Amino acid sequence: MHPNDQLFDPENFHGTPLLAAIEQMAGETGHTLDELRQLKMRDLVAMARSHYEVLPEIWQIWVDWNEDDTPQPMGDL
Repeated sequence: MHPNDQLFDPENFHGTPLLAAIEQMAGETGHTLDELRQLKMRDLVAMARSHYEVLPEIWQIWVDWNEDDTPQPMGDL
């Protein structure tokens, strides 16, 4: 399964900069992490694009690595 098609699960990103970015965006947009569990990662990227005038670096990295159909290794994202 492509990373953008996976449902967001905070446990999968524990201790990563991406989880910190999602938590920050959730707070800024009035959402909880539990609400975001219902979304696919592509939906979170769309939310980030809509929320931020310029995507923060962590979101841009996600887009760069996952924009096409070839999944890339996640590393410490």
